[in-house]
Order: sequence, then structure tokens, then C-alpha cells
Amino acid sequence: MGVMCPDFAIHYFSAAGDFVEIQNRKLTLPPAIRNGVYFFDEIADASLNADIAAWCTELKFTESPIDVLKFDSDGGTIEDFPAELIELDEEPDNFTDDERDELLEWRADWVESDLFAFWWGDELWIDSDGNVNTS
Repeated sequence: MGVMCPDFAIHYFSAAGDFVEIQNRKLTLPPAIRNGVYFFDEIADASLNADIAAWCTELKFTESPIDVLKFDSDGGTIEDFPAELIELDEEPDNFTDDERDELLEWRADWVESDLFAFWWGDELWIDSDGNVNTS
């Protein structure tokens, strides 16, 4: 679940961890837009929390860890590698020899790290326990 302004997105996964669908729900009180950016003031934040509580009750949602496989949806994406390492594979000529060498070293460290890249408005680096390590 997460905000995907001006809506709220609920991702559904199978018991095996496969992405099934995304359901967008309208917020009772959408956030204001300031300088082209969605902004949650105290009132909009309280309304969002009330919406989430109501949806959790409706869906009989209980918080617990789940295993999720790589997926790509309108609201989010999980990739094995961050964008720069994907670009290295897809467009290696975009980098100098020194940059490629540095990225190849980073790739080796990344593979050993148990991190994955989660895109939700920005790239988040998350470990296998669900902890965000950087963004």
C-alpha cells in the first residue's frame, strides 16, 4: 500500500510472491499541490491515516513480512539492480572506461549485499528484511 498521488495504490500479490494487480483508491481528502508537488498538511495527513485504517479494516489487512518477486506496475517496480547498473548493461557506451570499471566493482559489491532496487516515485535500495538503506 502507498500513496500514488492523487490516489492511494494497493498492490496485490499471490501467495507465491507474483504481482497480481494494483488497485487505486481515491483519497477522501487529496493533498494540496504546491509548486507542482503534492503536499500533505496536518489535515490531509490525518485524513490519509483515516483512509488507510478504513481500508485495512475492509481488507482484513494484517501487517506481516511477505516475499515478493520482481515486478513492474504503474505504481512501483522491483529490480535486481539500481538504474545506473541497469544502464551499464543496456547502454555501456554511455560510460567512460573508468566509469565502467567503477560500476563493475560496484556491481560485484551489490550482488553480495542482498539489496534490491524498489521504484516508488524514486529509487529506494532495500535489503531482504525490508529496510531502506538509501534513496
